[in-house]
Amino acid sequence: MTYGRTLLRLAPLALLAAPLLAPSRAHASGELARASSYETPPRKGFYGELALRPGAVVVPNGLVPALRHHLTFGAGLTDRFKLGMSLQIGGYLETISKPVLGMDVLATGYLWRGLYLRGGFGMINRMPLAKYSSETRAGYGGTVGFGYEWTVKKAAGIGLGVDLDTRLISAHRVRHSFFVGLHFHFH
Repeated sequence: MTYGRTLLRLAPLALLAAPLLAPSRAHASGELARASSYETPPRKGFYGELALRPGAVVVPNGLVPALRHHLTFGAGLTDRFKLGMSLQIGGYLETISKPVLGMDVLATGYLWRGLYLRGGFGMINRMPLAKYSSETRAGYGGTVGFGYEWTVKKAAGIGLGVDLDTRLISAHRVRHSFFVGLHFHFH
């Protein structure tokens, strides 16, 4: 494997680790400093997230429109890093009528205020093979995404994000999916 390909594969991990390694500011009394609750809301402890994300799957002969709901639960390990499990249910808006089910392990790092970068890996039970075909295959791979979250109350908020899924459906066939949407989170 070439140096460039190795670097590209390790870049998402480095970006997720950056918030963990960043120093935090402290008061003279030793307590963590926050410029405001808006800048760095507390994210430690258990959390839940509910999302609706419309998007599309790229297939060789076009795009297949898709819709996914995500239910994510996990724990905020620090104010800048969360680890969780994302359960997905959805469907395709053309010839495939069976539901789509999936699961990813997600790591979310907060870079600045509510700006986040997330990555995960897992599987999904149905990925389309072609635009007007009802044939599907299971997909194994991962997701990367970024977005911004706003804190509405101390323990709740809303976010807007973009995700790219890349799933391997056979030895040499990959499917890419793009999703954009809102999510609601609770800490």
